[in-house]
Amino acid sequence: MRNFIESRTLHGVLFYSIAALVVFSPCLLGNKAFFDGDLLAAYVPMRLYLKSCIAQGHFPLWCPYLMGGQPFFADPNAMAAYPFTYLLLPLPVPYGFGVFYFLHFLLAAWGMHFWAKALGLSPASRFLAGLLLAFSGFFWWETIHPPLLAAFAWVPWWGAALEKVSQKLEPAWAFVAGLAFALLFLSGSFQMTLGALYGGGLYLAYRLLARRGWKREPARNKRLLLSTLFFLWGGLPLLLLWLPAHEFLNLSGRLHAALDYETFQADLSLDPRSLLGFIFPVKPFDTATSQARPLASTLANAGYLGPWALFLFALGIWRGREKRMNGFLAVTGLLAVLTAFGKYFPLHRFLCYMAPGFGLMRAPYRYLFLYCLAGSLLAALGFEALKAMETGPRERPAKQAWGIAAALYALLLLAGGMWKSENPIPQLAALILGGMAIYWGSVGKKPMEWPLRVFLLSLLAALLPTAWDCASSRWGPPSNFDYLGHSRVLRRLAADAHGGRALIGDRLPYQVDAGGKEIQTELPPDSVYVAGVRIAFGYNPLSLDKTTELYSIPANTLLKLMAVKCYATAADRWKIPGFSTVRENGVAYGLNPQNVPFVYSPAQALVLDGDQLGLQAMRSPNFDPYETACFSQTLPEAAKADTGPGHLEYQFIRDDPDEEAFHVRLNRGGWTVFSEMAYPGWKAWVDGNPTELFTADHAFRALWVPSGEHEVTFRYEPVWWKPLLVGLLLWFLSLAAWVCGPWRKQFLKQFKG
Repeated sequence: MRNFIESRTLHGVLFYSIAALVVFSPCLLGNKAFFDGDLLAAYVPMRLYLKSCIAQGHFPLWCPYLMGGQPFFADPNAMAAYPFTYLLLPLPVPYGFGVFYFLHFLLAAWGMHFWAKALGLSPASRFLAGLLLAFSGFFWWETIHPPLLAAFAWVPWWGAALEKVSQKLEPAWAFVAGLAFALLFLSGSFQMTLGALYGGGLYLAYRLLARRGWKREPARNKRLLLSTLFFLWGGLPLLLLWLPAHEFLNLSGRLHAALDYETFQADLSLDPRSLLGFIFPVKPFDTATSQARPLASTLANAGYLGPWALFLFALGIWRGREKRMNGFLAVTGLLAVLTAFGKYFPLHRFLCYMAPGFGLMRAPYRYLFLYCLAGSLLAALGFEALKAMETGPRERPAKQAWGIAAALYALLLLAGGMWKSENPIPQLAALILGGMAIYWGSVGKKPMEWPLRVFLLSLLAALLPTAWDCASSRWGPPSNFDYLGHSRVLRRLAADAHGGRALIGDRLPYQVDAGGKEIQTELPPDSVYVAGVRIAFGYNPLSLDKTTELYSIPANTLLKLMAVKCYATAADRWKIPGFSTVRENGVAYGLNPQNVPFVYSPAQALVLDGDQLGLQAMRSPNFDPYETACFSQTLPEAAKADTGPGHLEYQFIRDDPDEEAFHVRLNRGGWTVFSEMAYPGWKAWVDGNPTELFTADHAFRALWVPSGEHEVTFRYEPVWWKPLLVGLLLWFLSLAAWVCGPWRKQFLKQFKG
């Protein structure tokens, strides 16, 4: 009977499944869910909103609630273009995220297993590589960022497919590489995509150059061209997110703002003084106070690859069978760490200025994902070298030397862990058992089979509990995401802001349960996704340029434009003059005594040359949007004349995410302004007849409405939506024709071996 670890890949996948089931048992079996950080603040509200809209028969391309309204599908953080989102959508959202983690653990482990297999490593070494990556600190640190975690799980598949392409330039594997990159991109993390693109490009170039004589192979140019075309074909689904996201980014501040290096690009740099966290991770939450520790002290957790990583790296570099490959992986891992240092090392600043894309990304520590990838492979190569040590007289001295080195390594880290580590028990146990196993195998005359079994089990015993310690979120009941049920503030704002908008202030209480202990946190502004409350601000890395620029105008003007009816805050310094305020249980509720209609008809239209001149006019303290509407577009001749004061009445007929309808009554024809963001793709109809839509007061929808009673309808129909759906259908049909058509045998042949 062959050793279980040495059995087929299917058995390895089964083992990964068992490991994933154990490590995610609180989510899958224990009615618990991760809830901290951006999960509570953004990702769960987005998922609840998506699920609610689809349940009501709408597909939300737009979100009217956040920041005055902005795209939803085009927002990468929504993960609305990622296939796994819809696979798990039928499940309750908190439980669905637990299944999400389980599946992506399997993807990461199996992908790295497959990559190691493509490199010709033994089953035991593949098993080690898969476990190291799936249990890596990066995977667990990014549990609060599902787009990053999903992208990380697809990167090993991207690397494995590139390795296959480099070996024979088979078009089928080029297609798989393109598809893996597309899924990585659709996950919604542009930073991970950028790093994978640069890292994968360098890896493919190196592997092709390392293949001596590949340039002289027959039909090389034909296969290279064909592989390139198949790669592009496999990657076509990424357009599903790229086109809408590119439009959104072009209209947001990310591409146009002057990004400061210290406060943006170098934010969340890895402090070199915290590198001990690569071996002995720091718990993100203080056990005594339940408070989150400073991020700078825990970022190094993302580089955790088990206590034996450095030893296996050294073994792989010195004893690995493919010296150049080992050197490439070592250099790649080192460069990734130096880049993660951000402001502490000049490499990151250089890349921000010289390498396209780097300057648009923050959080340098995230480039540790490349270190985890390269490190998992290098550690597997080191384990392979250890496994291959023979018992012959020539090999025995080297074998014994590495056994002594393992013992010294374990003793050194034992001393460091006992002195510096907060929770060293799993690492110390793995160091003791692993060191004894390697030393036992090195001094014996028999093969290393049994000692390496003990070594792997000791390493797994350290990886599993440390995964929970590395996670950047705690466990809690799914009820933590019952935003309306947990927040009286949110329920009151939903009532007070009806027909307008609210402002959510600072320090509003929101209680969560962590391990049976009630913890006070702040109400996430994005909980309005669930409550259906429109707010003027919100929490999102992306916001429209024009929305942001509106915050520079006088507060009274902004309140009118945004139809702000109320606010709530628990911070004394946060108040709006003129609002009637009551305080209950430490929370101040403000109501706007002025009538701030959602729809109004200004007395006159002012046409200015350019958006900035209009914005400048709106900054005047005397500007009143109810009297004057500023336009920067050429207006129709029939609508240029001043219309004078008029009377307007309105009511909502329909208020769906991508479609709104109003009943409007005007006593004279005139410009009508709606407190909704203007954005490419919005179209307007008056009484069922298409009408031209304009932008008034820098960012709001406006159109000319004749006198009398009318129904005004808005629909969000972006130009890219239907072509993308048709293109995706054609792509699936072309794939089905290739897999099932007359090319089926050739398709399957390329995957053999």
